[in-house]
Amino acid sequence: MVVVRNTDGTLRAPTASELAALGLLSPLNHSDEGLVQVVHPNGTVSIDLQDRYQELSMARVAADGSRQMLCNGAPQTVAAFLFAAWSSPKPLAAEVNNER
Repeated sequence: MVVVRNTDGTLRAPTASELAALGLLSPLNHSDEGLVQVVHPNGTVSIDLQDRYQELSMARVAADGSRQMLCNGAPQTVAAFLFAAWSSPKPLAAEVNNER
């Protein structure tokens, strides 16, 4: 994930507030507290999950070119996964800017 600066087109890592606005730093909610089963006339049962039980998958290309994947991470793990890609952002920025 990158943010492109409007002023000059360079790339930067997203801020914590930008990640939070996307919901990437919120813990995934797998609680069944307060969920209600509804039995329908035909006998089927449904539950409104109220935006719970969502899953998260992210992928990135590491500096060595290998592909890395994260599934269902805690907020701290997601942040570390995203920011690890920015340990040396200049080559990535140069590649993307050259493709324009």
